[in-house]
Amino acid sequence: MHLLSPLYQTGSTLHRLLHRWRLKETTASPLPTICVGNLVCGGSGKTPLVAYLADCLGGDRRVAILSRGYRSKAEKGQHSAIMCDGHGPILSARDGGDEPHLLARHCPRALILVNKRRVQSAHLAKEMGAKLILLDDGMQHFALQPNWTVVVAAADDPLGQRAPFLREPLAQLKRADIIVLHRVKGPEPFARAQETLAPYSSAPICGTTLHLSEAIDAKGGTRSLKGMTIAAFCGLGNPEGFFADLKRCGARCVSQMKLPDHVSVSPKRLNQFIESSLKKGAEAIVCTEKDWVKLDPFFAQSAPLAYVRARLEIAYGKSGFASWLGQVNKGIL
Repeated sequence: MHLLSPLYQTGSTLHRLLHRWRLKETTASPLPTICVGNLVCGGSGKTPLVAYLADCLGGDRRVAILSRGYRSKAEKGQHSAIMCDGHGPILSARDGGDEPHLLARHCPRALILVNKRRVQSAHLAKEMGAKLILLDDGMQHFALQPNWTVVVAAADDPLGQRAPFLREPLAQLKRADIIVLHRVKGPEPFARAQETLAPYSSAPICGTTLHLSEAIDAKGGTRSLKGMTIAAFCGLGNPEGFFADLKRCGARCVSQMKLPDHVSVSPKRLNQFIESSLKKGAEAIVCTEKDWVKLDPFFAQSAPLAYVRARLEIAYGKSGFASWLGQVNKGIL
């Protein structure tokens, strides 16, 4: 994968230049737009941050979240699909995408549109009364021009040296209006990450923490993870981050199963994992909420399964984040 990185970056650079030279169309967004993206291939915490920003910037203002809906039916459709019109999820994770479905659960008041044609979705968002657009995973999407760019990076690997590959050269960090470090483990790691990023960007830097505290089953019952013996599975860009979070909150994990990002686990494979984990003493089999929304509801109710909901918090660089948020609010008015 590292060997493919130069090829991917070359393709991305050429794609960007074609838009800059106007050989491919770049459209000014019909609404104030925040692009949330990253430079690496793999999970860096974009989706939790999009949900957090929608909460911060919503209020009486209607926020539209535009997603590609990777690996969903809506991604391939000719027209933008509506995942949420202000009352929670309308489409299944299979039809509209796991991340859009998850965002609809966390941001039920938002307008969430799914299609790879983001320009089309942006105009539909305006027609439906939105006042602000959040472009999820949009840093390599050049057809729609954002007003602000938020770059998300892993706190323990801000330059993506351990990622499968970089989508774009590090020089593209200069496009960031703010950089958000995901899963910061303390003030010293945050300071080190700031120093690492300093040669590439002068944008303000803030850091997030994720809090996991309880497992939630199909009936809505909750149980503290602290001291609990569990098995865990996930399909994420960064599965190790999820497993490490479980350990930090006091859970004892006897078995783990990793899936490719956005991929659903088959019932047969999940049954095998459940059986082997129960033999090892697991009290419950837990997954992320992103994986949960892809499970068959009947299966989830009949098996000892639960999902872990994560709560994001801006824990470092709060003043820089507040200042940037103030600029965005002024730009929307």
